[in-house]
Amino acid sequence: MKMKKYTISIFLILLLVSCGKKYKEPTDLELRFDINKAPTVDGQLTFSEGHFIMNRIDFEGKREKGDDVSFSRSFDNGLTIPFDLNTAVPDLNFMVPQGVYTELSLAFDTKEEGASPCILVDGTYTYSGGGTVPMRFEFDDSEEYEVEAEAEDGGQIVLDADLLSRAKVVLDPTHWFQVVPTSHFESASLTDVDGTMTMLINKNKNEEIFDLILDRIDESTEAVFNY
Repeated sequence: MKMKKYTISIFLILLLVSCGKKYKEPTDLELRFDINKAPTVDGQLTFSEGHFIMNRIDFEGKREKGDDVSFSRSFDNGLTIPFDLNTAVPDLNFMVPQGVYTELSLAFDTKEEGASPCILVDGTYTYSGGGTVPMRFEFDDSEEYEVEAEAEDGGQIVLDADLLSRAKVVLDPTHWFQVVPTSHFESASLTDVDGTMTMLINKNKNEEIFDLILDRIDESTEAVFNY
């Protein structure tokens, strides 16, 4: 009888040690970026691709068990991230402590003054009278994003080395452009971009549209884990 009690006690001790060790061990987390491609402006404006040039990213989380988690990664020359969930970016792979996260947030900012705009979104605009034209939005300034993460299923965020841990950050140009009247697009000027006449929207071209979008580019961004 004593031997059975000893066996159970040893098993419980090993189980507790194993659980405690698990919450200290990291798991691989893969982060990717995308944009909301839903049409906007009465379906006349659609989005296809683009990129985000990152300066720095911060990760902060609270777990049910184990210490809080906090770390940062900086990119001195800027990290160009395509808006494409099918494209992995090795510099956005992280070793993150396992556990059930009750809170998790990401903060990141743009890298300005590069050769390419720090936020670029390509799309197509369809005129009310028919015909289409490429649309390009360019942003080249400092912008900070702070996003509270959520799980794909709406439950808790669970990071476990036995499961594939993935997260996506989705920026929302559909939301950005919702405030722009159709008349602004109908009368927008066109610019030759790489040999193609394009509706270019930046701080120097079609400024009326750009100024309406400017205050919204950090809004409606999502971070979704375990998608």
